[in-house]
Amino acid sequence: MLVEEYAGRRVHEAKPLVRNKLVELGGAVMYSEPEKKVMSREAEWKKMAEECLSYMNLYFDETRHGFEHTFSWLN
Repeated sequence: MLVEEYAGRRVHEAKPLVRNKLVELGGAVMYSEPEKKVMSREAEWKKMAEECLSYMNLYFDETRHGFEHTFSWLN
């Protein structure tokens, strides 16, 4: 690392120090995965989202495909 107070430290040493400093200063929040099974939204939500997408005017087909791909793995 080349940054002032972390200079000379290895990344694996500096990483938790930087993380703690950012949290302490309010520049970051700790991320954690859910501990229990996550329940998906109502079954109708996916259908409504797909319907909304069908009415959207998008600039690129890739954008529509991105939404469709995301909807395909949502259950």
